[in-house]
Amino acid sequence: MSDLRDQILIFMKDYNLKEGKPPSIKTISTKVKGVTVRQFYKIFTGGIKEACLAADIQAPSENVISTQKALNARKGKHIRKDAPPPSEAVKPDTYTLSEPQMIRLRVISRFPQGRSISST
Repeated sequence: MSDLRDQILIFMKDYNLKEGKPPSIKTISTKVKGVTVRQFYKIFTGGIKEACLAADIQAPSENVISTQKALNARKGKHIRKDAPPPSEAVKPDTYTLSEPQMIRLRVISRFPQGRSISST
């Protein structure tokens, strides 16, 4: 693992000197032999930000923001903007049915057990 880590850091420093910006994770995974995106995240759990800090180069702000969103979503911290506050959330055992669904439920509940609704 430490060999891959060293290879990634060396590549990142060289790439930054040549291009003037840090490489993307996809670029790292294609250019560094034996590194996949999954392995990159195993080595640098904080994503490109952690890798840039370790390589002592400036992290790209747009990549850091998107990585942070992905990590938060993976940890279950992602909350949709249009989601209701937790106090107003619908309980899992409570359902809101439309009028046609209510009528169908009333009709079904009148059938004896084992009888189907199909019209044959």
